[in-house]
Amino acid sequence: MSETNPELTPEPSSESSLTPTTELEPKAEQSIQSIQSIQSIQSIQSIQSTEESSPQSTEESTAKTTGQNSLPETLPSPLRSLTGALIAGGFALGLYRLTQAIATSFATKPIISNNPIAQNISAAVRTLVVGGSTLATGIFAIAAFSLVLLAIQVALQPAKTGVAKPEGKN
Repeated sequence: MSETNPELTPEPSSESSLTPTTELEPKAEQSIQSIQSIQSIQSIQSIQSTEESSPQSTEESTAKTTGQNSLPETLPSPLRSLTGALIAGGFALGLYRLTQAIATSFATKPIISNNPIAQNISAAVRTLVVGGSTLATGIFAIAAFSLVLLAIQVALQPAKTGVAKPEGKN
């Protein structure tokens, strides 16, 4: 009574269904090779386009390959350096006052716990908070001081015009 449809019943195969067929393997290898060749062509084109778009001297290319950045030819004006120093000094002063407020707040409020682990963790967190704000204060203070020194150096050194003086004339 039960008839089986020959189209729906799978035919027994000698190979396992998990192994790839031999027809697909060459196509997969061809696909991988074509993808690799496209990628190599694209990388060559990108190298060529960067070489064409930005021709560089040998000094610039060696500086880039060695990781050295070339410094700008002109220094900032003393006014610009002093403006930066004022800004950094303002941040340093604000952070100094914040550090003082944090330290006095921690000093006036003792740790209320009998658990030694909680006391140790609280002391460590307080130390990290005060240390972090002190570090930020120091960084901005050093930046402000350095910018003042830069302004003095730029003001005292002769200006570089970039125009070569003719020989024989002083």
